[in-house]
Amino acid sequence: MIKNLYLTLFIAVAVSLSGCTSDDDNPPSSNPDPSSNEFTVGSDSYGLSSGFRSGIIEDAPNLFMTHVILVGDGLSLNSASGELVGMGDVVSLLFYSSSSNDLTVGTYNLDATNNMPNTVHLIFATDYNTSSFVGSIEDEVFQGTIELTSTGNNRYRITGSGTADDLQQSFSIDFEGELRLVD
Repeated sequence: MIKNLYLTLFIAVAVSLSGCTSDDDNPPSSNPDPSSNEFTVGSDSYGLSSGFRSGIIEDAPNLFMTHVILVGDGLSLNSASGELVGMGDVVSLLFYSSSSNDLTVGTYNLDATNNMPNTVHLIFATDYNTSSFVGSIEDEVFQGTIELTSTGNNRYRITGSGTADDLQQSFSIDFEGELRLVD
């Protein structure tokens, strides 16, 4: 139940994504994307197709948070309402840092307390239904690390691994793409 609440709150940030437009009209890159754009739980893989990020939010003195949401096919942004709609796979990451400048690249420890810089809180769901706020599998990942690198032009690479809390299965993520800034 607590995971449903967390995921609902994290997805609520995506509701404020009005005004975003798809960049599907961009021509494909001549350089193939080196990442697999997926997350895995145990031996099962789930695709990720796009990403969004919030602006910097001051969470406490000298502690700043950026919310990143990665979604798979089946989830989309309704540009009229600004709501995330549909059903699909989703990963929500709250990156905490001591910098108020921008999404800070570096290595983050997966953590549940989120009261220190260089930590990230990660929740994922498969077949997440935005109407019922329920997914087939929902879990948090508290053990492990996430590496965040900038590849230029508002594009980032997110890689890492850990252990899913309730499932007690391995978790990994590999995503590279634009993280559209939405406020």
